[in-house]
Amino acid sequence: MLKISQQFVNLLDQLSLPQSIQTQFHQYKQLLINNDSEDNWFYVLSEIIQLIQQQYDQNSLEKANLEQFFNHLNQYLQEIEQQLALSHKQWQLSVSDCSELYQSVYEQVEELDDEIKLQPEIIKQQLSHKLQSIRSSLMQQLAYSEQQSQSTQTQLNELTEKLQTLEIEAQQLRIYLQLEQKKAYLDILTGLPNRLAYNEKIVEEFSRWKRYQNHLSLAICDIDYFKNINDTYGHQVGDQALCYIASLLNRSFRKTDFVARYGGEEFVIILVETPKTVAFPVMEKMRTKIFQKPFCYQNHTIPITLSFGITEFTSKDEIATAFDRADKALYQAKNQGRNQSIQL
Repeated sequence: MLKISQQFVNLLDQLSLPQSIQTQFHQYKQLLINNDSEDNWFYVLSEIIQLIQQQYDQNSLEKANLEQFFNHLNQYLQEIEQQLALSHKQWQLSVSDCSELYQSVYEQVEELDDEIKLQPEIIKQQLSHKLQSIRSSLMQQLAYSEQQSQSTQTQLNELTEKLQTLEIEAQQLRIYLQLEQKKAYLDILTGLPNRLAYNEKIVEEFSRWKRYQNHLSLAICDIDYFKNINDTYGHQVGDQALCYIASLLNRSFRKTDFVARYGGEEFVIILVETPKTVAFPVMEKMRTKIFQKPFCYQNHTIPITLSFGITEFTSKDEIATAFDRADKALYQAKNQGRNQSIQL
């Protein structure tokens, strides 16, 4: 296990760790260096998997760093599995060779016994005793070999089971981290992607736009007079109004488009392969739809309107410049009376 343990120590060295657990990780590495047994290795790996989950829950580990760690861990466990399979195969060949050797020797002893029976009595007595001693030693050795074989088989089975358990733990943790990461990109109230998700998505779409030079438009919308809803009906009703708008927006665009809650009562929409001449009427249709379909709460009918600022990425744009232009268009729509769309 020396090579495997050293590989794992190297793998741990690649993981960027918060100061609070560096001492604990160092202790685990020392355990591996000082005691290279299989049981110690499995214990350390299991403990580290649990520690990673605890630190992730405390937001102490970065996503990219964890992704790299688990990719390497997966390769590492696969390598161990391959080494175990190779060890098992070599052991089976060794057992087979040993059995064949014992069988061959035993058959030769039996042939000698048959030949001795044809010899004079005095020779027969002398050789038969020695032959019986050889046969007895051979049987004892064969019994010991089978015992060792069973012990080795048991150890290999235990190692395989422990490895499978660790692989399951690592996979469960990876799934858990992926689910937690997904939650981190969702707005808790509306279920839409949040600002963090938008920040990543716009970088992705901006890179694609730079590469292929397709149209890319951006729209920012804001609920008009949303503070009045909160002040008049309460924040709980305001939250429900936000969810109502979020649901309408989410259902109204293509799967290739991206809708996120940017913050407060503000939403942002990325329209891929769409010029602003097409994005503008799409937003106008959305604005009209919401205007004509007021939000109903208990016995109250609450009219809601949206203002939109729309722009298209141009050759000189960066993400920030395009966003600022869409934001200025939204500000202009607000200043000109709200419940309208402006494109810049």
